[in-house]
Amino acid sequence: MEGSISEDPNLEMNIDSNEKNININPEKQLNDKILSEEKINQTTMKIDHIIKDLPPKPVLSYNPDELRWNSTHTINLEHVYCYCAQDRTLDEPDFQCKVCKNFFHARCFRSPLKEVLPFLINYTLVCSLCSNTNTEEFHRSIASWKAICGSVIANLTSQKIISDHPEWTKDMISSKNHLELTRLEYFFTKKADIVPFLENHFNWKILCIDKEKASSWQSTLGSQLLSSKDAFRAQDEGNRSQNSPYSLIDTNLFQFRSTYTSGSHKLTLNTSRKRQNSIYHDENIHTKILKNSSIISNSIENISSNIKKENPENKKDIKEPRERKETWKKKESHIKKKDKVLDTNIFDMSILPRIRPPPYRPSDFNSTPRLPTFIRVENNNINQEFYSLTDQPFNRKAFRYLPCEATPLMPNIMYRQIELPPYRARISWNDTSQHVFFDRDGMTATTEKGFRMARANVCMNEGDWYFEFIIERGNGDQGGFVRIGIARREASLDAPVGFDGYSYALRDKGGQKVHMSRPRDFMESFGTGDVIGFHVSFPKTTSKNSSLLKNYIFRDRIPIRYKGQLYFEQLEYIPSKEMEDLMNPASNAVKPATPPPIIKNSFIKVYKNGKFMGTAFQDLYAFLPPNSQTIQAQDINDGMLGYYPAVSMYHGGIVRLNFGPLFKHPPKDVPLGSAVIPLFERYTEQIAEDIVWDLIDEIDLSFSSEIMDSLSAIRTKETTNSSEISEIKEIEDI
Repeated sequence: MEGSISEDPNLEMNIDSNEKNININPEKQLNDKILSEEKINQTTMKIDHIIKDLPPKPVLSYNPDELRWNSTHTINLEHVYCYCAQDRTLDEPDFQCKVCKNFFHARCFRSPLKEVLPFLINYTLVCSLCSNTNTEEFHRSIASWKAICGSVIANLTSQKIISDHPEWTKDMISSKNHLELTRLEYFFTKKADIVPFLENHFNWKILCIDKEKASSWQSTLGSQLLSSKDAFRAQDEGNRSQNSPYSLIDTNLFQFRSTYTSGSHKLTLNTSRKRQNSIYHDENIHTKILKNSSIISNSIENISSNIKKENPENKKDIKEPRERKETWKKKESHIKKKDKVLDTNIFDMSILPRIRPPPYRPSDFNSTPRLPTFIRVENNNINQEFYSLTDQPFNRKAFRYLPCEATPLMPNIMYRQIELPPYRARISWNDTSQHVFFDRDGMTATTEKGFRMARANVCMNEGDWYFEFIIERGNGDQGGFVRIGIARREASLDAPVGFDGYSYALRDKGGQKVHMSRPRDFMESFGTGDVIGFHVSFPKTTSKNSSLLKNYIFRDRIPIRYKGQLYFEQLEYIPSKEMEDLMNPASNAVKPATPPPIIKNSFIKVYKNGKFMGTAFQDLYAFLPPNSQTIQAQDINDGMLGYYPAVSMYHGGIVRLNFGPLFKHPPKDVPLGSAVIPLFERYTEQIAEDIVWDLIDEIDLSFSSEIMDSLSAIRTKETTNSSEISEIKEIEDI
């Protein structure tokens, strides 16, 4: 076809033999330009209209960048949250923004949330401060059964706390009192508590989005409770089952958030706020080396020099980079670098400031420390006299208790730890399962039913030590069995020694060695009348960084009053998710769990009636930070990290500990004395260490008071006093 190929009068196409030229009508081009500009103007007007209609961003009465958060970014020291700047409480739903990590009350949303429950996990929130629309972006998602179990137990716990204490005000169930609230642990069963909660139509609708009540849903709940050891704790771990009573691993309900049941909430949360450059950065917790004659004077020099470093006026404009919490492997890689001064930032520094003790009572100086009450246990199968203990707090998940007294000699720390009789290395009265029975001297222990554990009151963290276990009934004698060994503070007291990665044990039946519940052949059986000797060795620290880690001590302890007796309450070390994964590897794991760092050349050598049996364990797992953490994910050493002699008994098994100096069967090939020390000497050594740390804490708090005074000009009174306790709490039951 030749000539024009278009009927459009605005286009003229001329074709020659070589090319085609398209000529656009100028009038059409002008019209298109005008139309385009009109569309742009209309779009701009629409955008302006939308922006104009957007609600204004909220104006906060506080600066969120100045809030000092804990490591999991769930509690801040100012106890200021949300748009309203009010505290979080157990009875009110709140949600964490995924951007700024602050918490916001459901009632404070621009469109208040109505159909919600406290302690939800399956949601995402972008607060109106972080949202592009200046309003909350809140979305619910389908929850796993594990998350549902967690939410139910958290709600049941909160309801139980409130119903048991009707006289408590709203302030008493706020995050300000989270340490007191965390001590309240409740257990709930699937049949009696969890299922009825979910049978409620409203609760099911809120928690079980898009889930049908299939015939197997209750069985699925039980399976999650049984298998999720990283989230739920059975009241009796030794007999854990679907029908066991369960509580949350972390009883601090203010830690409950969208990542709780992922199992990584203690180790991998990234903090989004800057680190606070003040005394709360803990640079005033100095490197202290024991058995050094100049330790006190050196500490004074270090504290004094750090006052200049810690002057907030010199640091107020300095911002530190965000910190990403690391795994065992990565943290240890920092520590092992040679020729490098210890960088304290490898620790988690988002910890509480030095806590100012509450004031004395006049009666505190006249009180006489007393032993727990001994109640005779009647048992026809046991000829010896054994006693159960009452009227004292027992160590439990997340908390540790030590007897203390008021001391006017140290006006800053005000209280000091004391010892209870008998004054020697023995089984600890507090660090034991409540189902273990003792003789009066605290050297012999037994149980009536399943395996339970008791730890000694002396720990081993360096050097060579020797002690004996005297088996007074074991290996099936009258139905009794025993396991003996050493255990860290993370090891469960309601399970046998060797149950987890925090303890190493020998089993009387078959003479097997047991670690992480995995028995392996080692020696011949032992039983009633046998004496098993342990030579435990931890090489002395040679590297500079490891020495600093060992002596990086932080000992904030809160005095409480329990049945008229003063005790220190402090955070206890808890099992880590990595250790749980190592003990119970997932069948669908992409790669095997990474074992924790070891103490090279450490070992446990075993003797039976004086005869060497061999080396049961070597290269034991390391216990110094970051390999031990409190419930608040703090990488700190309170001075008593290490391994403790431990015994566990079953159905009347009886074990007696012998720490020396006179042993039943001393080893012939090991000279006891300066090289290998009888463990009884560790008792007085620990007391000396505690006195030294008391003196250093007294000096430290004295200088901290001066710094706190200097902060008063730039901090409000409420913020400055946030670490003070007004009075000792009266505890009726633990």
